This record gives sequence, C-alpha cells and structure tokens, in this order.
Amino acid sequence: VLFSGTVNGTKNLTISTGSGNVTLTGAVGGTLRLATLSIVSTGATTFGSSVKAASLSASNSGTVFVGGNIDTTGTQGYNGSLVLNADATLIGTNISFGQMIDSDAALTKRALTVSGSGATTFAGAVGGTTALASLTVNGGGTALLNGSGVTTSGAQSYADVVTVGASTILTGTDISFDQTIDGGVTAGALTVTGSGVTTFTGAI
Repeated sequence: VLFSGTVNGTKNLTISTGSGNVTLTGAVGGTLRLATLSIVSTGATTFGSSVKAASLSASNSGTVFVGGNIDTTGTQGYNGSLVLNADATLIGTNISFGQMIDSDAALTKRALTVSGSGATTFAGAVGGTTALASLTVNGGGTALLNGSGVTTSGAQSYADVVTVGASTILTGTDISFDQTIDGGVTAGALTVTGSGVTTFTGAI
C-alpha cells in the first residue's frame, strides 16, 4: 500500500496488508491529527515524514522505517524492529519498542529522543547492529531497559527514572542519569561504558 501524498483526518485509520509493505511518503496528520493509526503487516512500514495521531500501533513484527518525528497524544507500540532514516523525536504516553532500534547506516548515525509521559519500554538492543548518534529519554515517565544494551557514538541522557529489567550494557560518550535507577521484577546487571563523563544524580 502506497500513500504518495499527505494523509489527514480525525478518524481511525487501519492498514492491513498481510506480508505487503506500507509506505506513507508525506506527512501524516500534519493538518488534521488522525485518531488511531494501526498498521498490521509483516512487511516493511515506511514513514517518509512526520506523523501526528492520537495513538500509533505497528503490529505483526514488520520493520518500521522512521523518517520524521512521531507525535501521539496516547500510546505508541512497535512490535517489530525500528530503523531510523532521520533524526527523530517520539512523543506520547506509553511508548514500547518490541525489538531492535538501529540507524539506517553506519555513515548516517541518527539521534533518537523519546518523550514518553508514561512507560518507555526498550525490549530489544538499541544500536546493536548500527549505532545511534545519541539517545535521549526525557518525557517525565519511566524508562524500562529490558533489552541487552544501548550503543551510541555520542551521548546518552536519561532524564526519566530508569528501571533495569535485564542485564544491560550502555556504551557511548557522556552518559547521564537524572533520576533514580532501580531493578525490575527480574533485575539485571547494569554496565555503563562511557568514554566521557558518566553522571549519576539519583539513588541507585
């Protein structure tokens, strides 16, 4: 399914393609924010520009390529891998990543900012295949590190409370934690490898 222009409206939009790809080239909800945007596909989903909706669900484990900012008033859920084709800021309440998050290429490392006012859940490795330029988690909620690690060529900033639910290795330059760090229900070890300044502001 290909949308070569913009997509606007205040209603729900569900796109179900089985194993087919979904491509939205233009801005989604740029003029009128969509209600629920649901994409059900085991193929690739490509957002070529920004997205605004009440909520976003990308299910069935297809890879999602992000080419702009994604702004929801509610939840965002990505069951498959996420690949950044551009620097991106994701804004919402609960934001969950079911698998890996990577930059599109080693020569074009991307910066990711996640501003979730609820729980931001990383279930897979971040930058494990292709490192991100930086990662910022700053929505005022809780960051759940349930994957194997986060790798950036630059800084990592965790302004939210951090919960470590699996053994995690953070690799970057300056790495900062502004709030507390706690173990989850199945707590894991946290290893921080920063080539610059590593800052712990809250209790561990």
